[in-house]
Amino acid sequence: MSPFAELLRRHRTAAGLGQRELATRSGLSERAVRALEGGSATQPRRHSVVALADALRLTGPERAAFAAAAFRPGAAPAVMAPPAPDAMVGRDEDLRWLTDLVLGGRHRIVTVTGPGGVGKSRLAAELVAGLRRREGLEVYAVDCATLAEPGLAGELIAEAVGCGGASRLPAVERIAVQLRSRRVLLVLDGFERLVAAAPEVAGMVTRCPGLTVLVTSQRALRLRGERQVRLEPLPASAAVELFARRAAEAAPGFAVTGDNAGPVAAICRTVDGLPLALELAAARMRLLTPAELLARLDRPLRELAGGAADLPERHRSLRATITASLQVVGAAAGRLFTWLAAFPAGVRPDDLQAVVDRLAGDHGGSRDGLLDAVAELVDAHLLRVRNERDASRYVLPDTMREMAGELLAAGRDEAATRRAAAEHYLGRLRAAAARPDGAGYGRLDADVDNVRAALWWARRHAPDVVDAATVDAWYRYSELRGRFTEARGTLTALAGAGVAGSVRALLRAARCAQALGDFDDAARLATRAVRALPPADHGGHALAALVLGISAAAAGDLDAAVRHDRDAVRAAEAAGDDRALGHALNNLAGAHVMAGDLTAGERCMRAALVVKQRAGTGDVDIGRTLMNLAEIALHKGDWPGAATLGARADAALERGGHAGLRVNALSGIAVSSLAGGDLAAAVSAMDRALALFPVVGDDQQLRGMVRARQSLIEHAGGRAGSGADALAEAVTALRVGRLEHELAPIVEAHAALAADREPATAARLLGVVLALGDRHDHRQPPLIRPAAATGQRCRTALGAARFDHERRTGARLLTEDDLGAGLRELLASLGPSA
Repeated sequence: MSPFAELLRRHRTAAGLGQRELATRSGLSERAVRALEGGSATQPRRHSVVALADALRLTGPERAAFAAAAFRPGAAPAVMAPPAPDAMVGRDEDLRWLTDLVLGGRHRIVTVTGPGGVGKSRLAAELVAGLRRREGLEVYAVDCATLAEPGLAGELIAEAVGCGGASRLPAVERIAVQLRSRRVLLVLDGFERLVAAAPEVAGMVTRCPGLTVLVTSQRALRLRGERQVRLEPLPASAAVELFARRAAEAAPGFAVTGDNAGPVAAICRTVDGLPLALELAAARMRLLTPAELLARLDRPLRELAGGAADLPERHRSLRATITASLQVVGAAAGRLFTWLAAFPAGVRPDDLQAVVDRLAGDHGGSRDGLLDAVAELVDAHLLRVRNERDASRYVLPDTMREMAGELLAAGRDEAATRRAAAEHYLGRLRAAAARPDGAGYGRLDADVDNVRAALWWARRHAPDVVDAATVDAWYRYSELRGRFTEARGTLTALAGAGVAGSVRALLRAARCAQALGDFDDAARLATRAVRALPPADHGGHALAALVLGISAAAAGDLDAAVRHDRDAVRAAEAAGDDRALGHALNNLAGAHVMAGDLTAGERCMRAALVVKQRAGTGDVDIGRTLMNLAEIALHKGDWPGAATLGARADAALERGGHAGLRVNALSGIAVSSLAGGDLAAAVSAMDRALALFPVVGDDQQLRGMVRARQSLIEHAGGRAGSGADALAEAVTALRVGRLEHELAPIVEAHAALAADREPATAARLLGVVLALGDRHDHRQPPLIRPAAATGQRCRTALGAARFDHERRTGARLLTEDDLGAGLRELLASLGPSA
């Protein structure tokens, strides 16, 4: 009987286990245990020895002796596999650099680190294959990946260099005697689970002056004199080449073509250029097209599996690779990895500490303890650190986040973890809204996906954490960023889930619908809210009346709009809410202006400004009212006053961080300057507005107004053709936003600009203005000169009959299918000005 067989039988008997029970505990078959114990088996595999030692609960000297008996002299060492027969892709420069490092003599411990699947083992195998042909250099390559016990690392290495087996001498001593001063390269592949044995490696290098050690590991050894080489994923071009080669092996005839190049490049980006993931993805080309695979890669762990049978288990799927990576970190780091699934946007250190503290007080240890766990995950390449302007952010790559999510869902603390994260980020959302300057929302941008996740989870699992303040804060953030479509969907869903602020969510969703031009849905949502409001909720009734007033105005029922806005004023006064009162007076003023009563509108708007200032509503609300006063001044023909008020509005909105309203204010300044004869100032203001234009988002009303004003400035600057497309876009947006009547003064101004050069075109434009006035039953003040004056100039130039004919032709454009196309054609016909 061999020494190992005898030790196995003695330890099993001492533990009171039968062969079947030991087999069950170790994961081996009963037949294998019986063969090992009877001495009839061949040399046991290392993973079997480790599994048996674990099942027998052997530690310390007993475990080392058990392993030494298994690794008897003459046993086959754990030799690293040779490189694959095909050419390596995208690593030529890495291979040259690594070769120089290990041969240069300056660095005698070189550690290649990188995430699982990045190609560390393949690079090391290529290095070994190349260096074995060199004279005067001995190369030993050891596969350490199957060994989980650091105490056995020395024996494994001793066996590889020819001095293994039972001995009273420590492994380092035997290796030192064996190697002496010979020139040796020792490659230790997959060393991440044996990092605790790093001092032994250092001892070998110290005792053997001709020894250089190359280690591949997901974690550095942290030894003095260690030279770390981080292996990065493949760049885009190399990733595509590797994918194409492996896809052609799986599906002969596959090639990257013009038709599939886009999806192939997207697949390579989705898997972050990780070679293992690329090879697993390419294998799917036997079953799918690149476009079909790309559509399925929202869950990469599910799709990227089925690697070659002759590969180690950890390289047959991304899931196995990540699982192996998690085995090299401690329990605290593993728990933190799971918690990180609750942060889809990644997490800043302070936010992470706050959530951990919410979870279990001191569950994550001290702040330093938490950072130690983070460092473990970063060192194991399970977590990335991204540097932002004023903080760090910890981010899980997509595949890691999917794995973390599965582990969190399978654990017992998912609800507690997600609730803690939701409460924290919704608290940050409310805190941002409480700031009058809007700066808090700027810090929230990088975490908006965490806020979305918090709202999503709360809607389904904890509706009590979403109150009216949370709803208002999310609405204001969405308004600032021009994301009304998303906000309407989220707020409607929150209301349907019965969150604490569900009525408020309905009203805010209605306001989003108005911004999108869907006034019917806005009225429906507001009516639902009114039915649910208790009579004593005067603040809620004020907000509902404001929404209904805007919808009525958009429908052209100005009497109803004024009635609703007055109801809002009374409800706000009853609530004692100056903020709501300021909004109500602001909207009532707007209804008066639309009805043509500029005096009453200005009086109400100035009253709104006083009330808002008294309430301390903040720069955005003040800026909004100043902007509305500028619009009234423009309608009254007070162009210098309009420009001055517009500048004050822009300054307030800039302080408040509302870029969307700034676009409106600046475009208004541009028109005021143009009307006052200062074209240079008009162009400058419009350029500033267009620089901010992307933040308008899906607000159709604002988009239409700005594009309409842009068309006017382009025309005045001699680029009528350039302004034609902007005017066509404005028509579409303003029709969606129920603001078609706002086109009238813009088109009238175009006619005034064109009257002297192209009186026939100007007459047609005046026909459009006349038809718009008839359709909407109200006239708006001119921006440049009255239509009558422009008409007289055209009549003089064309004659009465021709003028009337051209004007009737223009009026018919309003009844045609595409008013925008008709106006574009008229403006484009003007060409550049001389």
